[in-house]
This record gives sequence, C-alpha cells and structure tokens, in this order.
Amino acid sequence: MNGKHVVLLSVVLVCGLMSSACANADLRTGTLEALGAQPSKDNAAQARAVLQATAERHGVDAWRQYSTAEVIMRDDWDSVLASVLGLEPWDEEDLIQMRYEPGSFDIRVDFIDGPRKGEAMGLQSWKTYGRSAQQEPLAFGEVEHADFVLPAIVYLAELPFRVAQAPVLAYHGQEEVDGRVYDVVMATWGSLEPNDQHDQYLMWIDTNTDTLTMVDHTVREQGGFFSSRTIYEDYRDVQGVLVAHRLTIVDRGETSTDGYLHQIHVESAAFDAFPAAWLHPDQQLKPMGDAKASR
Repeated sequence: MNGKHVVLLSVVLVCGLMSSACANADLRTGTLEALGAQPSKDNAAQARAVLQATAERHGVDAWRQYSTAEVIMRDDWDSVLASVLGLEPWDEEDLIQMRYEPGSFDIRVDFIDGPRKGEAMGLQSWKTYGRSAQQEPLAFGEVEHADFVLPAIVYLAELPFRVAQAPVLAYHGQEEVDGRVYDVVMATWGSLEPNDQHDQYLMWIDTNTDTLTMVDHTVREQGGFFSSRTIYEDYRDVQGVLVAHRLTIVDRGETSTDGYLHQIHVESAAFDAFPAAWLHPDQQLKPMGDAKASR
C-alpha cells in the first residue's frame, strides 16, 4: 500500500467515526464552479457534442444493436485498502466471466477458474442472487458486493455510451497532460454542485482520438467524501465496439497506473454470445434498464 493510500485510509477511518466532518467530494474545476448550479445552454451543448463524438468513436451504433455482452477478466485489488472499504469481491487468482445486458444493470458473474470456481453472483432489476457451488441452483437473496461492485464495473466500462444521458453536462475546456491534449467534460445529475444523491464524472477525452482516457468519479455509496480515477488503456475493436482491455482505478489526479486500488485485465470480450434471457433467472421481475434502484 503506497503513501497516498495510507493517507486515504486515515481519511476513511476518521470519516467513519465522524461522518459530519467529511463533506461530499467535489470534482468541479474552478472553471466549472464559475458556471454555478447549472451550465449555460451553449456550454451544455458543447459538452454534449464532445460526448457524442466520443460515443461515435467508441462504436455506439454497433453497441446499440447488441443484446448481450461478455468479458473474461481478472481483477487485482489492493487488499488492505479494499478490505477497509469493504470492496474486495474476489481474489486476483479468480478468472471471472462477467455477462451483462448493454445499457442496463442486469449482470451475472461466474467464477470459471481459481479459488471460487463454480460460484456465481448476479443482479437482476437490482435484486441480487448467487450460488456458492456449481451444483447448486441460483437463489435470490443478499449477496455481498453484487449490488455495488458489479454495476460500478459495467457502468465504467460502458461510460462513453451511457454518461451522455446525464441531464447535467458541462464543458470545462481543454487541458494538456503529459503532452496530450484533452477535452474535459463533467456529467452529473441534479446540479453541478455536489449532493448526497448523485455522483459526478469528470471525463478526459483525447482530442486526437476522441477516446475516453481518464475519468474522475465520486463514489457516494461508499461515503460522500470518496473519489477516484479510472484510467482506460489497451482499446481493441470487438465487433465494431472499442473495448478497453485494461481499466485501472487509482487516486484522483494520478496519471500513473502504479499504486492502484484495483486493476481489471480483460482477457477476451464478445457481444451476443449468449441469449439475454440467461440474465433473467426471475422472469417475473420488471425490467429496469438504466434506472438505478431507490435507496
């Protein structure tokens, strides 16, 4: 665990004991703060245009045609910090098959190799289910991590397609980092100002490639003060869709992938490799699509 993680761990412990002492993280830059609670129509339109170009570059037209998506991956966590935050859902030795319905939060994870081989966990219309051994049937009930970690990973993976639907979009301008120029755009809900209910996403989009390179994001469900950055690397074309094959979650503001909280390595990806009905073990549940569960 690096020095910054020690500092973060201290903050987590203090805020756990004195929640009133830790305000909601605010990702707004000075430029975005100057816009007030809501951006102007022109500013919002500029932000939306950038995100639309990004979605097109990532293959949104192809993505919309698919009913299911699948990735085979491994996910390595900083075990000490993840344990304190209660966020480590699996071991780095686990080989994970994550299947989901694009644009929704219907997700299933099967452990296909490693210490938990044969286990499964899933989410359908925000109802969790799982099994502890391959021969057991899937059963609905409380499953640790399934209603937070699974949708968080899928939403970050699909961010270029889904975040443009956020009602509050604002354009910060261009910034140069390590010799690369980025359009910087914020997306959130309610207002640009931080609030308890909604996360903020500050996206860094490469102006040369129109690809999403980094995103800073709050994690309100883990405490309003908490935020981090996801770095996207190793984009590959998979059936017309750009899929990042490495996603690294680091401290907000970091540009290096060293000292990460966790790092996802995608070994393979595919679309429409299985029927969507496979993600709906309870056929009676009403589909919720992109809607979030009420807390």
